[in-house]
Amino acid sequence: RSRNKPKRIGLIWLMGFPGSGTDDVITNVEQATQLSMGTNYGNIMETRKRQSYVNTYTSVLVQKDWYKSGPYKNNVDYDIGSSEILVKTFCTGYCLPQHKQWGDCTRTGYIRSLVKLGHFWTACAKSRSYKPNRKKQSKGMKAYWKNRVKKVVVVLRDPLNMVKARFIQLTRETGMKPSMVNFLAYCKDIDKRWGNVKEIKAKKKLGWLNLEHHGIPCYPEFFRIVVWYRNTYQIASKRESIVVRYEDLYDKPDKNIGKILEFAGLTRVWTKALFGMRTPVAGAWFSDEETEKIGKFMHTLNRGHPMMEAYFSRYFK
Repeated sequence: RSRNKPKRIGLIWLMGFPGSGTDDVITNVEQATQLSMGTNYGNIMETRKRQSYVNTYTSVLVQKDWYKSGPYKNNVDYDIGSSEILVKTFCTGYCLPQHKQWGDCTRTGYIRSLVKLGHFWTACAKSRSYKPNRKKQSKGMKAYWKNRVKKVVVVLRDPLNMVKARFIQLTRETGMKPSMVNFLAYCKDIDKRWGNVKEIKAKKKLGWLNLEHHGIPCYPEFFRIVVWYRNTYQIASKRESIVVRYEDLYDKPDKNIGKILEFAGLTRVWTKALFGMRTPVAGAWFSDEETEKIGKFMHTLNRGHPMMEAYFSRYFK
């Protein structure tokens, strides 16, 4: 039966914690190739003009013959036309407490499925779809064949700016002013909601670990960043993979997007300059003292795992 099927498209996971810049990465790759990449979030589709639409267009499977539960086409204006494609996945933990688009976060979505590698890995292969004429939209996410993913692109960014970017995204959606006052209120809410959930509380109780979180705004987010990237490191280290950093992509987008294209076997046809990464909101929202505490907090929680040195040594002394 498989003889009549087209050759299977290779899936390359584009993995980055929410706020790391994966949305901009996939936008630039699509512009460079003039082809659509893939996404696990089929209810969100982008256009060639860098616009994003939620629950507007019918989700289109990347390759229905081989992948019946996702991933989905990412861009409305481009076709799928390559033997390998990047697939955007946040795995788990992408929702925000106040995120209207996904509904209020549950403990499973925010932290529970994050702390177990097996659950995390499965979540990386879960996708969501949307059909405008369907009376009852599917609330769950279906998993596709994760073992078919042989390559991984890991996107990194200064953890302080990832947390900040998550807040900025929320302000864009809610109309909230992106001010320091509102940011601190946002962090206070996160600390209150998630600071004492079972998964975090268990680590805080370990006296020998000495995990000091006092004086760190949004410390559950930094907790999640460590766990998220430890899981990602485990997945990426067993596959062909590359690491790219937001800061390098921002400084030299054409050069560093080019590295991703080469790794993915994609050809650039766009001859003009690329969109590049979005300009981050200016301002240091964490003091030097807070930054030092965050670095210590992340290193302590990491407990000597090679991830911290491999991924985040650039950002903390």
